Amino acid sequence: MNRVIRKSQARSSEEAAALLAALFAAELIAPSTCLWLVSPWISNVPIIDNETGMFDALATWGARPIRLSEVLATLAAAGSTIVIATTADPHNADFRFTRARVRHRALPALEEALGPGVAEALARTAAQLRADTECLDDLAFAESGHLRANASDPAGLDASWLAALPQAIRSRVLRDAAIMAGCPHGALTAGHVDGVDALVTAWRGQRWVDLPGGVRARRRDGKVWFTAVLPKDGGRPVGRT
Repeated sequence: MNRVIRKSQARSSEEAAALLAALFAAELIAPSTCLWLVSPWISNVPIIDNETGMFDALATWGARPIRLSEVLATLAAAGSTIVIATTADPHNADFRFTRARVRHRALPALEEALGPGVAEALARTAAQLRADTECLDDLAFAESGHLRANASDPAGLDASWLAALPQAIRSRVLRDAAIMAGCPHGALTAGHVDGVDALVTAWRGQRWVDLPGGVRARRRDGKVWFTAVLPKDGGRPVGRT
């Protein structure tokens, strides 16, 4: 059976998204022998929003958004044939782009060295890691809830409280605190966060850690503080105060 879905002013994007979520949820519950996905473009979007647990049959996936790649990888692993029809993008064959080099050079080399199925295995691993990452992000978001109560002053984090957190949660809490203090999101690296983390886990009286955006992290009085750095010329402090 073929079904065509068209959007118009009378049918909102939300309605279309809900219908697609229901269709893909049905596929996960009872996979088709062959699934055609036809679209002018394909992106790894969250295709099923199950944060409220609306789809009881998908309880094993957890209450979270499920991305298209996860759905397709699961269906393929269950034996479904996936056929994707989309428009050709010249950038996909342009080796100036990393994705093109990975697709046309790196993956074929891995297939030759390790055997077939590498791409599928990587897709499954990526889906599992994404789910783990989303879970850790949610846990860190809950732990750092008090920071959001006063976003302009994420200072004075108790070091003993931080030390008691699992490393994966603590690093996310410290990253959130640094960003809320004024660090540009894209400039803050894992190395920066590791330096701040050392103020908690490897404290030996060391000096502060300078972060992007004019933010400085230091430990004092049993707490980790994030403060703005005063320029040498005595001008206005950089970062948030």
